[in-house]
Amino acid sequence: MSSKLFHSFELKDSTLVNYTQKHLFRLDAIGALVTAVLLGAVLPILQPYVGMPIVALYLLSAIAAAFFLYSGACYLLIKSS
Repeated sequence: MSSKLFHSFELKDSTLVNYTQKHLFRLDAIGALVTAVLLGAVLPILQPYVGMPIVALYLLSAIAAAFFLYSGACYLLIKSS
């Protein structure tokens, strides 16, 4: 059953297979940056509507920023194939 579950990822013509590690790290870095900006700049303004403490939003934003730095560094350091 597990081979059926992951069968679409094993196809050679799938666009997912054509992505290189460099592309995936760039996409991950962009997602982490968007998350960090939303958690650190946008959601604290909307805190009365969100209901989360501002300290928690800033902590989660710092974690997302660390993931952005890691993924960005991996993107820059991986050599293109």
